[in-house]
Amino acid sequence: QPHRRERRGDAVRVVHDDDEAFRILAEPAFNPRHEVLLESDPGIQRDSVVGSVRWTLRHSDRFSLEVENKVAAILVVSNAWYPSWRCEVDGVATPVLRADGALQAVKLKPGLHRVDFHFGTGLFYAALAASLLGGLVVLALGALAWRQKRRRGANN
Repeated sequence: QPHRRERRGDAVRVVHDDDEAFRILAEPAFNPRHEVLLESDPGIQRDSVVGSVRWTLRHSDRFSLEVENKVAAILVVSNAWYPSWRCEVDGVATPVLRADGALQAVKLKPGLHRVDFHFGTGLFYAALAASLLGGLVVLALGALAWRQKRRRGANN
């Protein structure tokens, strides 16, 4: 049975960097149940938001939620933000925002939504390709050096 709960949020605060976010998070008055810290202004009103969140799928590299909200809102998920995470809201690619310096968040319009997060492997494959290309360059340079050394030996 998926978990269903009510979510309330009161404020979106814009921070300029991680240091500012972590300083605010350490303040005794900061309440993560009623505030979210973002790196840019999402254009969301700072009024109370009441809605519901229901998990529909949970895996380490992908998860889905059903979210209903009456007004535009920021959905904050207690999952570590990383650039390879991707999100689709109702099948439309949506930017994954970094909330509270380390969590995932997405902007939602009013209504009932299916929110799908998945870990994109594009960055992994780009790093793998760069590593393989670097390895080939090292092998080519090594073969060239060996060949030149062999030629010098034959001429002596």
